Amino acid sequence: MRKVEILAPVGNIDMLTAAISAGANAVYLSGKNFGARAFANNFTNEELASAIKLCHLYGVLAYVTINTVIFENEIDDVVKYIDYLYENYVDAIIIQDLGLSSIVRHRFPNLAMHASTQINAQTLEDCKVLSKLGFSRVILGREVSIDTIKEIKEGLKKENIDLEIEAFVHGAICISYSGGCFYSKLIGGRSGNRGKCAQPCRLKHSFMGKTKYYISPKDLMTIDKLDQITDYVDSLKIEGRMKSKEYVYYTVLSYKNAVYRNTHINDNLTSDSHNSISNINNINNINNINNMKIAFNRGFTKGFINNERNENITDVNSSNHKGVYIGSIYTCNKNDNVVSIKLSSDLKINDSIRINGINYKGELTEDAIIVNQMYVKGNLVKEAKANSVVSLRLHKKMNVNDKVYLTKREEEFSLPKIDISGKAYINSKTFDFILDVTDGLNRVIKKTKYELTDKDFNERIKDQLSKTGSTPFKFSNLVVETNNCYVPIKELNELRRLALDELQGLREKKNFKRKINKDKLDIHINSTTSEFKKYSISVSDSNQLENIALINGLSLDELKEKYDIYYRYDNLNSIKYLPRVTDEINYKSVGTNIGSIKFISSVYANVTNSYTVRLLESLGINKIGLSIELSRENIVDLVKSYKSRFGCTPNLEVMVYGYYQMLYMKHCFINKECGYKNLHCNKCKDKLYFDNEYRVFADEKCHLAILYKEPVNLTKEIDFLDKIGIKHFLYDYTIESKDDIISIEDYKEIIDKYYGCYK
Repeated sequence: MRKVEILAPVGNIDMLTAAISAGANAVYLSGKNFGARAFANNFTNEELASAIKLCHLYGVLAYVTINTVIFENEIDDVVKYIDYLYENYVDAIIIQDLGLSSIVRHRFPNLAMHASTQINAQTLEDCKVLSKLGFSRVILGREVSIDTIKEIKEGLKKENIDLEIEAFVHGAICISYSGGCFYSKLIGGRSGNRGKCAQPCRLKHSFMGKTKYYISPKDLMTIDKLDQITDYVDSLKIEGRMKSKEYVYYTVLSYKNAVYRNTHINDNLTSDSHNSISNINNINNINNINNMKIAFNRGFTKGFINNERNENITDVNSSNHKGVYIGSIYTCNKNDNVVSIKLSSDLKINDSIRINGINYKGELTEDAIIVNQMYVKGNLVKEAKANSVVSLRLHKKMNVNDKVYLTKREEEFSLPKIDISGKAYINSKTFDFILDVTDGLNRVIKKTKYELTDKDFNERIKDQLSKTGSTPFKFSNLVVETNNCYVPIKELNELRRLALDELQGLREKKNFKRKINKDKLDIHINSTTSEFKKYSISVSDSNQLENIALINGLSLDELKEKYDIYYRYDNLNSIKYLPRVTDEINYKSVGTNIGSIKFISSVYANVTNSYTVRLLESLGINKIGLSIELSRENIVDLVKSYKSRFGCTPNLEVMVYGYYQMLYMKHCFINKECGYKNLHCNKCKDKLYFDNEYRVFADEKCHLAILYKEPVNLTKEIDFLDKIGIKHFLYDYTIESKDDIISIEDYKEIIDKYYGCYK
């Protein structure tokens, strides 16, 4: 029977209590900085230390997220932060920044590293490289199918690579490949790679003359497919650090029950008893799932992990929490907005409900209230049962037959007591009264003196020692074999307190032996002999390249002599610009996901500090594109620090012209809107605009990119960047027609401002 971890999201202490109460095996949480959910409540350093202790007390693993890209001027602070976590016994940290991983591997030798989904591992090759870099677990991108996960797991086993696989199984989905979304950054200055995503994907957008929620995904739910997923996935990750404690509790409980149902029903049970247990579990699971839907749902999809069809990934009509249908309006009093509702499910005081309807104009109408007063048959009640008719007052005028949805129900969760066993007896050699307590892993022995008596105090002693009170423990078994001895109640209480305090301390610290390695980190690289030209040009096809040559007054041979050429589609016998997500291995290419970077890393590879540059060089990468997240000052800091740390200047490339790819996604909203049943419809080849100003661009993998409305033009910065140590400059052509292309020398004259992440 394969053990699978249920991993719960935790954004505050109430959510942590809910996760533990529901039976989570592990939780992930964040401090106030360096986490991908900067707008969650999150934890102070002191709160993190307490949370880790609480997790360990209950046998739950604690993983802290440091899953943002790190800028050069933040490195010292993030290292101090990890020092603190390390010294407070965190079980693992979740990392996006590859440069940070090299520091962690060196400085914290006993600390497990998990590769964040923000790294966007999609392939076996990605996983192999991440294992080589010291990661013990990889959190796969949400786009990876179970078929690919199987290939990855079997491929790792074949090569004797011990690497855990974690996959999202429930919750919100990012429409963009994780780590590759710059939408929020480019339109509002709030970077998803810095934990500050404003979620513009959840808004309505216009396309082909209509306005819908084109890029707002449904929530992932895989509970019916866990039997396949658990065969190859070590940890089942639930999304939701910004959700409620009720969401955490019922989601963890639902998946815990589903795993139990799939793996723990004894095959030796009779058919009748097997069916009986299955029926009970199914009923419980239906109730839990219903409560989970009440806590939060945008409608559910099986997701890419279960090979969901393209048209079932998003809900173009809504991006809000749907709740659960509980009835409809039976009668209305339009004068005072009092309605009666025929309930199909229970309704309780303080529940939140939403009413949806359509008015006489055919327009959608909505009202939402917290139920603070309701009546059944004229009587004020705190709870109304299913099939009853309840009366209450709304804020707005609604209509008969409008539908009512339960959207929130507040609940309280308390921490369970931990079962321990103990024995009280007399040591015949030392003549001490002994209390021996164990939780099955740790053992504590405490002793005190006693007096002989002619009375039997066994029951009195057992009763007193059993009073664990406000401690987290309860005795499931306590044996007392003391017979004719007397110990004062005060001493029994103290003996129990000392034993349980020590046991609690042992559980909280888990006996880790950790030491920080403060030696200087030296990342060795082999010197490279590859010669690159100062300027590179990437093109979509041969026609575009011919037009660039023509407008610059050069033949194709002369253009190739003067510039390095990256090609996307046509085989131009040059350097291939690989799709940003690919399993293709090409040793003369520009790659983005870590397993595909063999020669040059693209500007979308999230290189934001000198350690990441050095790490990629240690993997044999010859030229490294700097992230479009970086500002002018960030680039200066990076180059200066690299020279100071490593004593040389690396081969760095900056994109100085081109349309930034704001979003890069597996889902094709064009295909869905046009009603095509299969991908590769080539509709994206038409000149299509998103929100009337952002062009849509697709690569050879049928992955869609939404381009920023204007091309970045940093050509006036080339002289400055050259002086500080940037050696290479990229002109990136994607959608430009012949009429859009001008002489490369002329770019310096036509745009006198900067766009995109650089400003």
